[in-house]
Amino acid sequence: MIEICLKDNTFVFNQKVYYQVDGVAMGNPLGPLFANIFMAHLEETYIHGSQYSPDYYWRYVDDTFCLFSNREDVVKFHEFLDSLHPSAKFDREEESDGKLSFLDTVIKRTEDPNPNISTRIKPTDKGLLYNYSSFVPDKTKTALISTLVYRAYRIASDMLTFHLDITVLKNKLTSNGFPTHLIDTYEYDDVLSEKDIQITNLPVLQVTFLNRDHSSDYSLGKHNGIIVSSKHGAAFLIKNKVNISGKTLAIVGPATAKIVGGYAEQFDDVTLVWEENATLLSQTILSSFPRTYSWVFCCGNKARVSGVLPRALKENGVKLKHLVVYTVEKRRDFDKHLSQLDVSSFKAVVFFSPSGVEFAEGSLSGKLSPSCVLVAFGKSTAATLTQCFGDKFVISICEHPTPLGVFNVLMSL
Repeated sequence: MIEICLKDNTFVFNQKVYYQVDGVAMGNPLGPLFANIFMAHLEETYIHGSQYSPDYYWRYVDDTFCLFSNREDVVKFHEFLDSLHPSAKFDREEESDGKLSFLDTVIKRTEDPNPNISTRIKPTDKGLLYNYSSFVPDKTKTALISTLVYRAYRIASDMLTFHLDITVLKNKLTSNGFPTHLIDTYEYDDVLSEKDIQITNLPVLQVTFLNRDHSSDYSLGKHNGIIVSSKHGAAFLIKNKVNISGKTLAIVGPATAKIVGGYAEQFDDVTLVWEENATLLSQTILSSFPRTYSWVFCCGNKARVSGVLPRALKENGVKLKHLVVYTVEKRRDFDKHLSQLDVSSFKAVVFFSPSGVEFAEGSLSGKLSPSCVLVAFGKSTAATLTQCFGDKFVISICEHPTPLGVFNVLMSL
């Protein structure tokens, strides 16, 4: 049966029928298996123990990764491989600028003994996935996010690399219409579940972008700078192609700074200022810019009313114009989902924004165990927790908005 499957292979090309006399047919299910057997045979018979063997040798089917002590042995080993069988010829790729691609990874030299490993993006990648609005089951959409996030997590050699790879992945998914809250959910799911921490995701906020024409709403010509405190505000700038030439761009958070920073490169004479949180940014604006500076604040409806940054600037006489570009409200299904859970058993609740705290307070009050710890992303969220819950619970601040930051806080409780 195996002989029939391997030898009786015919195909049609230019209206002629051909009979394959050597090798395994393309697409044959037995192809990978026999490629593996063939390579294993070469390794055991010729490669291992030969004078040209590399210092380290790893293989996945017919892709190999080798480490050599000197570059001359690389050429000799390649020539040796090509001489082993008349039908087997091997391609070679050497490191460039201390980096080498292998399968779906990029391996980079570092000063440490261990290399840096990140997810590889091929030069031909156009960033296209099926759009979130496509007519496919929701399970298929969430499975795509989970697969890509988990792949990035398993490949990354450290949490910083994982965070950088996830930033690229988020941009790719959001450009194909995927909601950011879904991506964030699976980012934390994969990391924390890997650390044996059981988590329950409860999205609190519903974000709606307002259809606004920036040319009719305001003119940046009379303002000195623009403040962006979230990725939603960044999305407004990019979507409306707001001209920020000659302006100061003040940004809250590294993730938002990365998004807006790329957009700002298109314009001339833009001054970029960013800080980790709203409190620090307000202090920088007050200490580094004159009070006569006029600012436009791209914000949501909640930030306009209760935001730390606008309140600090107005109290110090800074000219500030609010431009509400999105609205935040409580999700209609939040209380329904919460009622299906044993809230009293929660050991900790993590809040990612002040708005999340304000909307969830009424639903959580009286249901959490007194021993439950409330974890806040940043000082602004922590201040809102104190305002809403008082001293009823222990409040812990997560200074680094990454999965590893959450993990470290939870492990310290």
